Amino acid sequence: MNMTQINPITPLGKNILIVEDEYITSFELETKIQSWGYSVVGIATSGFEAIKMSEELHPDMIIMDIQLNGVENGIDVTKKIQNKIEIPFIYLTAHSSDTLMEQAQKTFPYAYITKPFDDMELKFAIELAFHKFELEKNLEFNKIYETIDNLMTGIFIANADGDILFENRFIKNIFSDESSRKKIETDRIMALQNEIKRKDLMDTLKKQGHIKNETLQIVQKDNTPIKVKMSVKLYNNKIYGIINPYSPD
Repeated sequence: MNMTQINPITPLGKNILIVEDEYITSFELETKIQSWGYSVVGIATSGFEAIKMSEELHPDMIIMDIQLNGVENGIDVTKKIQNKIEIPFIYLTAHSSDTLMEQAQKTFPYAYITKPFDDMELKFAIELAFHKFELEKNLEFNKIYETIDNLMTGIFIANADGDILFENRFIKNIFSDESSRKKIETDRIMALQNEIKRKDLMDTLKKQGHIKNETLQIVQKDNTPIKVKMSVKLYNNKIYGIINPYSPD
């Protein structure tokens, strides 16, 4: 069976990839999932198709049959997909042996559904998996943000014109709490090496794509100057920068 692709348009904005080699089951899954407002972006009937479609279609979830025909089972395919993208999985299985469940558990699925599946059980599993996945992402983001905000290093993101989009507490403490989204002013950043001014720094950054360990003198919120080392990189039309306290090489 050739893989089927469906336009990923859904009121919920969630797209699901089905990996199932039994036509009747895949058709039933597709019908039910779409009736609940989700979009089935594709139906893969083999491990090869599943890997290819997961990379090309960018689904928000994969419903994976554990017993796929072929050399690799659904667990093997899941491991390969997880090495490339972070996505919630729900396993479908007609058998639930201890050995199989032990192997499947190592891939951290969000649910197991036994065939023939119960409609409400599947619907609840999908909703719960999406909810749990979003919570985990938010918790992970909060942990990362808390770590960045408490570093003894300045971290900032700016647009290509130098307007600050994000700065951590280290930089806010140097300048002021109101410095976010304001321009890096010329009188704030004065290069000690070769008297490079802000415009020259920006021109160099746009030309080279990065500046590494540039020694700068910056004026703090109490108007006292301090030296720092700054490294910045221009990527995807944004400036990503690090500021460290100055120490002689």
